[in-house]
Amino acid sequence: MLDVLDTFPIELLKPMINAAVDERDPSFNNEFIRPCRRVFDYVEIQQILLDIFQTGDKKKKIGVINALYWARLTVYTMTVYTLNEDETYQTKKSKGYDVFRWEPESEAFDDEFIEDLDVYEREFPRQIAAYQRQKEILMSEFFITDDLELKYNISLQLPKEIDDYPIQIQDLAKKYLLENKKQNIPTNAMELETALKRKAN
Repeated sequence: MLDVLDTFPIELLKPMINAAVDERDPSFNNEFIRPCRRVFDYVEIQQILLDIFQTGDKKKKIGVINALYWARLTVYTMTVYTLNEDETYQTKKSKGYDVFRWEPESEAFDDEFIEDLDVYEREFPRQIAAYQRQKEILMSEFFITDDLELKYNISLQLPKEIDDYPIQIQDLAKKYLLENKKQNIPTNAMELETALKRKAN
């Protein structure tokens, strides 16, 4: 129902986030995240998810990681590619935000990127700070846990290249990427299953 309402009360935000975390299907949990992302602030959503992660057990932590995949920045820089007459591509960096519009034909909200430098300059610093905190918390958990399955799920959520981390945490990211490689963390479900069987024997 909330997916088709223009807005809904803040009191429903935490129950929706908790439902996303508890949903074991990592593709269906977006049904709970998407309405929240449309109505509420990215920073608020991140705070709730990270609070659950820091206080939850392994099952909750993995649920949060799955939900974080969908709880993305709503203010960001988009790279736009246009095809030139000589069949080469020209790139342009557009700074703006996602807006969700109701589409009568599909009877659903559809997201659209709006270029707006004023909104970007006002909101992006808040959002990137929350994004940075998310990455710091995930990397810290990677260093302290001995659970291979949790390490695997954390590595799925964290970027693979150092340049994809905010500059302020690249030293920590470098340490994480080196440790991830050193520990030979699985990169897919089949590798994880094999590693867990080997560890059990």
